[in-house]
Amino acid sequence: MSLQELGSLQIKNIKLSDSGIYTCVATSSSGETSWSAFLEVKESTAVIVTKNYDENELPGPPSKPQVTDVTKNSVSLSWQPGMTGASPVSSFVIEAFSQSVSNSWQTVADHVKATQFTVKGLRPNTIYLFMVRAVNSQGLSDPSPMSDPVRTQDISPPAQGVDHRHVQKELGEVIVRLHNPVVLSPTTIQVTWTR
Repeated sequence: MSLQELGSLQIKNIKLSDSGIYTCVATSSSGETSWSAFLEVKESTAVIVTKNYDENELPGPPSKPQVTDVTKNSVSLSWQPGMTGASPVSSFVIEAFSQSVSNSWQTVADHVKATQFTVKGLRPNTIYLFMVRAVNSQGLSDPSPMSDPVRTQDISPPAQGVDHRHVQKELGEVIVRLHNPVVLSPTTIQVTWTR
């Protein structure tokens, strides 16, 4: 098997074991798309039959990913699977985009089995967008809608000249008294306290 200069796949000395699904994945700055074909090698006549997969056999795009947690280096996401294609969804692929990191979408996780995932290894204080694709035996779905922009947390510089043992001792001597809350309306309460 060899890839030709213009992107063709050439198989020499073809045999029965070469039968199977072949998927071509094209990637650009706006994401990825794929095309699949089934190659059937018949022993008796050596005839090759190919079948182009219909778009409906691919899974539908997942729902818009929701951000459930953010740290300085990670973002937790959750989503719902889309319509099932010709075969069950086997996993999900997560892609991320940040203008300050790259000028294209990057795959940050694949073979994700659940509908929630924490993307790690992100830059602090950086805005990211995320989208999710479903995978079945036929190929990749179209991308989900993009998540809302999310900024990872900043790294706060350590305070200079602070004796943490002294602060801990001072705070340990503070007594706070919480007073009974006052109901102001069906949706409002007032809470007061004294030292």
